[in-house]
Amino acid sequence: MLLYYTPDLSQTTAVLSTEESHHCVKVLRKKAGDTIHITDGKGTLCKARIVRADRESCGVEVIDSKTDYGKRDFHLHIAIAPTKNNTRFEWFLEKATEIGIDEISPIICVNSERETINRERIEKLLIGAMKQSERTYLPTLNEPIELNVALSNLSTDGNTNNRFIASYEDGNDELKNALQNQTVLLY
Repeated sequence: MLLYYTPDLSQTTAVLSTEESHHCVKVLRKKAGDTIHITDGKGTLCKARIVRADRESCGVEVIDSKTDYGKRDFHLHIAIAPTKNNTRFEWFLEKATEIGIDEISPIICVNSERETINRERIEKLLIGAMKQSERTYLPTLNEPIELNVALSNLSTDGNTNNRFIASYEDGNDELKNALQNQTVLLY
C-alpha cells in the first residue's frame, strides 16, 4: 500500500501538499479516478479517489475512512541525545518511527556536541518513515531539553508504567545519582 500524508484531513475531501501532489501526479503518474491511501498522522487511514490530478494541489475524495488504525494500548516515548554525526541521529529517528515510537524528546547532556536540531528536516524524515512503514501515527517531536529537566519530568508526568534508561558506560555514577529518587530501571 502506498501511503500519502496530509495533516488536514476532513471527512469527505482533502488536498495533498505540493510535495505529496508532485509525487502522486508527476512521479507515480496517478490520474483522476485512481485510488490512493492517505493518513493524517493521527491514526486515520483513508481510501480516497483522485478528483483533481494537479501537480501542485492534488484533490481527493474520501471513499472509506478508518480511525485509530493500528492503535496500541501503550505509549512509547524515547529521549535521545543528538549525536555529533547528524546522519546517525537521523537514521535512528527513521528506524524508531518505523518500529512505532510515539514520542521523541531530543536531550542535551553535559558532553553533548550538538545542542540544536533542524526541526523541519527531521519532521520530513519522520513523515517519510511513517509512510514507508505504512503507519498512521506520526511521532510527536518535542523540543530539545536538558537531561536533568527530562529526568525531573519523569516523576511529575503521572505515568506509572515502566521506564528504562540505557547507558553503555559501566559504573556511570553521575547518571545513577541523578536517578536515585526516580522510578527508572538502568540498563
